[in-house]
Amino acid sequence: MDTLIPPMTRPWIIGHRGVTDSAPENTLAAFDAALAQGVDGIEFDVQLSRDHVPVVYHHRTLYQVGLRGQRPFGLDLADLRLLAVRGAAGQGGPIPTLEEVLTRYGRRTHLFLEVKARPRLDCERHLELAQRVAEAVVRHGVVERLCLLSFNRAVLDACAQALPGLRTCLNLEEPVDPAAPGATAGLFALCLAVRHLTPAFVNAVHRGGLACFTFTCDTPRTARRALAARPDAIITGRPAWLATTLAPHGDDR
Repeated sequence: MDTLIPPMTRPWIIGHRGVTDSAPENTLAAFDAALAQGVDGIEFDVQLSRDHVPVVYHHRTLYQVGLRGQRPFGLDLADLRLLAVRGAAGQGGPIPTLEEVLTRYGRRTHLFLEVKARPRLDCERHLELAQRVAEAVVRHGVVERLCLLSFNRAVLDACAQALPGLRTCLNLEEPVDPAAPGATAGLFALCLAVRHLTPAFVNAVHRGGLACFTFTCDTPRTARRALAARPDAIITGRPAWLATTLAPHGDDR
């Protein structure tokens, strides 16, 4: 990830949960589809199972696999593996483990790994997840190809402490002042929701020596906003469409 240094000649296109318009999100099929569409990296989410295995799944509950109200950390890995994540077209795919994703893609693309950490919910589990993620990254030797994201600063700091040199990125629903004391200390990047992204914010992040990412750009309006602000990476569930939009004379379909 050494090449992800601002200012970029063009923003990287990062597949949001792989892709979300043609495969079940956060599955191997979604990641394969993203790579086939020429992404610069894939973004995916990691949580712990009940038996302490990092698994790739985004949502707070397992409603996507028909278990509304049940949480991923309420089931062992063996039980989670029996479930299928359903996509928009009805197709299904199993919930992958972090080990599978790092093995399959760690040498093929850049990885944007989000540690899921819910506010006020089981902080010890979050910190254990941070430690297990750091151990897996070391074991697979992919630290140079990985950026770790979270909305929880404590989790990012725990990961960085467990693995010095790990690139960390704070996800933001609302903008912050990058120049505020301690706001960005130790971070590699900030990732702001596209609805709040502005050129002024990107420039302020760059002046602080950080990279700037944005999420999630799946419509012409959000793509135009991102392009006007010139972030270093754009997270999208529609990588092929966004690549066309980034190209000269791209269409707005």
